Amino acid sequence: MKEFQNLTITIDETKVDDFINYISGLSNNWLRDEEKEENVTKFTDAKMFCFNYLVDSDEYASLWLSEKEAGILYITNIVPIKVSSLSISEYNEVQKHFCNDLISRASHKFSFDFDLTKENIEVEDLLDEDAAKALRAFSNLANKSTGRSHPLDQERWFKFITLAYNSDKKITPEQLEKFLIEDGWDQNYSLDLACDFEYSIDLLAYIK
Repeated sequence: MKEFQNLTITIDETKVDDFINYISGLSNNWLRDEEKEENVTKFTDAKMFCFNYLVDSDEYASLWLSEKEAGILYITNIVPIKVSSLSISEYNEVQKHFCNDLISRASHKFSFDFDLTKENIEVEDLLDEDAAKALRAFSNLANKSTGRSHPLDQERWFKFITLAYNSDKKITPEQLEKFLIEDGWDQNYSLDLACDFEYSIDLLAYIK
């Protein structure tokens, strides 16, 4: 499954402003937009930094970097400027350019760690091994035209939910829906199963 990537930067909290000011001058493809920052910070106490990404000298998208907590920066959003929306691939591509053009080049000047999550993930990244196997078994063996209505399909579905509830890793309903669609399920059935999954997990948590 292709996912929106998440970038997190961990740095000495006393160096955040110096770090931002430094990377602001590293590439002509990125322009810091302090006017947008001022407009946004009127409504929040969090530090917010905006960088406009340029393609062929035209502003393509605005990347927002926020201090989640002291010394931890993360990208909150990438807002398109030239188009109405960005695909997952386009969103991730902007983020990769930000890492390559600015973040990586600051490593010789500042001590920090940064992590960019994977773009392509498998259910094994989102669930423990047994839960992932149970989900794949349900999806592969179920009649995709009837959902989980067959008794055997329902049994496999319940087994997956039970294992997912007890899994240390937690798949979201949205990720489950995306997996089912990519695995050949009808979009309506995928949504129904994702909603059923969410309700069942909440019910198990309540009972516990």
